[in-house]
Amino acid sequence: MGVPQYDDLMNPTIQALKNLGGQAHIRSIEKEVAKLLQLSEKDKSDIHRGTTTKLVYRLAWSRNYLKRFGLLDKVNRGVWRLTPAGEQATAIDKEEIKKVVKKAFDYSEESEDDIIEVEEVDEESSDENEDIISPFDPKDIKIIVEPKTIDHLVTRLRYNEIDLNTEFQRKGNLWKPDVQSRLIESILLRLPLPAFYFDAADENKWLVVDGLQRLWSIKNFIVNSEINDSENPALELN
Repeated sequence: MGVPQYDDLMNPTIQALKNLGGQAHIRSIEKEVAKLLQLSEKDKSDIHRGTTTKLVYRLAWSRNYLKRFGLLDKVNRGVWRLTPAGEQATAIDKEEIKKVVKKAFDYSEESEDDIIEVEEVDEESSDENEDIISPFDPKDIKIIVEPKTIDHLVTRLRYNEIDLNTEFQRKGNLWKPDVQSRLIESILLRLPLPAFYFDAADENKWLVVDGLQRLWSIKNFIVNSEINDSENPALELN
């Protein structure tokens, strides 16, 4: 069915928050909306720009309008809740919301794409600053540089010892097959790769800090291929 436009996501956003108890993180809202709309994995991973999916982008626009109309409120970074008006709302009129918001905030169809890009970035940046009470002490961070082979990473991926779905990362597995293929080709040609960064506080479960899409490409090419081969063994011809 594809990802609906932002105005068609307004009612699902309200319903998703009601299902989640009236307050939730944007990732939980995203999952609940996708569930309500029965979006396919392809729909959920469809890219808008860069690494931002259409679902994430359009939900951001939907929240933007609902907030300005007085139905949603932002609690802190990434966490939204229904206002009393939002809690009482059953079915909302998206056309009325767009009309009121655009008139009050001087939105125009031509400028919408630029507005949301700037506002979402500025909003996240300001939230991060608000969360910092005092500067961190660099002495508390222990950085270890260790050369690791692709085989070592594959082994950890094979035994689920690398967390590819951390809360602080965007979605993984967003690269298209041709991009993943170019990475694998680079590995086969023994070309140097950019460094991978992990939070290895838990030796049994590394958290990916940088290199998520590359790790997904390696997992798809090697680990997932092994699983598919074992589930669909080749026929032996006598």
